[in-house]
Amino acid sequence: PLPAIVFGLATLVLFVTRPNIERYLNKHAPDNHMPDAFNGLNDVIPTFMFFVTTALMLAGQFLRKRQYRLFLPLLFGPSICVAGWFLTENFADPNWFHLFALSTIGMLVSSMVSVVLSILDAKATEPSDAPKSPTSSFSNGTSPPASR
Repeated sequence: PLPAIVFGLATLVLFVTRPNIERYLNKHAPDNHMPDAFNGLNDVIPTFMFFVTTALMLAGQFLRKRQYRLFLPLLFGPSICVAGWFLTENFADPNWFHLFALSTIGMLVSSMVSVVLSILDAKATEPSDAPKSPTSSFSNGTSPPASR
């Protein structure tokens, strides 16, 4: 839960202060990028951080409950989006907004799928009110006779 807390605090700071990330990256990144390479990041980074925090909290919950099979959908969404970005991006002039936007969408979808699967998994493992087996007692409450 510590990484989720740290990312949660960082997300809160991003939502409250709204720093100019685009200007910072244009100023401090190496000069081999186009001037519009970081356009749109100010709008998508806080939402991206929110879903990173959500995914970390879900991962911590799954780890605590030992529901390891729910990690797969949690990892699949952002992974497939990043892979799609790598396959379609022009690396001579990368658009970093697309990477963060696609990753955000992937984390949103995978978080929702993981939550739904977690709920369905919890319902499937609940004890049911099924009747006891017929060998445990007769209908009049007595035990079956001992075998000879």
